[in-house]
Amino acid sequence: MSKSEIDYLIVGGGIFGAYAAKMLSKSATVALVEREPSLMSRASRSNQTRVHCGSHYLRAPRTALDAKKYRDRFLNEHDFAINRGFEHIYAIARQGSLTSAQGFERFCDWLEVDLDRVYDDSIMDSRRVSESYKLKEFSFDPFLIANSYFRELRKNQVSLYLQSEIFNARRENDHWRVEIRDCTSQIISIEAKCVINATYSNLNSVAKQFGLPDIAMKHEYSELLLAYIPTLRDLAVTIMDGPFLSITPYGLSGLHVLSSVIYTHHFSTKDPEVKMPCQTNNRTCQVGNFNPCQFCKDRPMSAKQFMLNQAQSYIPNLGSVYVHGKLETVKSTWAVDDYRDERQTMVRKLATSPNFYSVMSGKVSAIYEMEGLFSVN
Repeated sequence: MSKSEIDYLIVGGGIFGAYAAKMLSKSATVALVEREPSLMSRASRSNQTRVHCGSHYLRAPRTALDAKKYRDRFLNEHDFAINRGFEHIYAIARQGSLTSAQGFERFCDWLEVDLDRVYDDSIMDSRRVSESYKLKEFSFDPFLIANSYFRELRKNQVSLYLQSEIFNARRENDHWRVEIRDCTSQIISIEAKCVINATYSNLNSVAKQFGLPDIAMKHEYSELLLAYIPTLRDLAVTIMDGPFLSITPYGLSGLHVLSSVIYTHHFSTKDPEVKMPCQTNNRTCQVGNFNPCQFCKDRPMSAKQFMLNQAQSYIPNLGSVYVHGKLETVKSTWAVDDYRDERQTMVRKLATSPNFYSVMSGKVSAIYEMEGLFSVN
């Protein structure tokens, strides 16, 4: 068994864990543990890759402000991985929307977001949409960012344990004693002064290994379509605000991601003792310890055709949609009122001397929130 002493142990190699390692390794010794063979392999990759200004969070103004706060900095520091070559059309549904055109305009004015009304109805079905607007938004490429962070972590001498997992952890005086099984089944023992848990949907299962309490969370099995859509080559479309859909470019891939409020989330759970239906047969996947969904034989049937039908109903000239594949993952949020739609970044300190933090966010630009917490310049 090999041993090492470090300042920070980061669990989870998504964009928050990778950024924390990059940030802290400039002045401290850092190790990062990730169950998958590469960084940003799960939720950081299986999402709409939007870098937006918060304009669709009308029911969650704090989340809207959080999304906008660091947007420009994120765009500048990740310019090599940003798709800037499209316009985003926001449309207000005539029926079933939780906002009005006037309400959306007031909200964007409050956020200081520029928008232009679209009078051309050749894209949207005017019978189903009352008003449309163009906003300037962006998309990040998760593969390019993951590769860039991997190179920087290697350069900064971060100890990377990919395809590895924690199987034992305990408190010893002023540090954590953590045992890791790596991809070769070798056991590594680490003494860490501080642990940062950035495992997203698996926050509670990791905290439990350290003898720490659960946090109230909501988990949702989510399916997004990855498709080539020639008619939307330079466009993204979002129908506001309720049980509708969004079609956005997937980074710099030339593909789009199709997400539906009704059909993307198949089922969910807020109770740590209640499994999702797909987990009743799959005994290796627990409520607080999720395995990759795309390889699971017990995952639910695809809602692909329902999502495509819904998109066609609002965009009759959508034309041919060539589905390339699916992005399947468990998305997690703090357990709050669904109507509020909050996606705020939260960093919770669950233990002191030694310290243990859980980091949770659904907004990539919020990675910079950790700088103030750890007093990094």
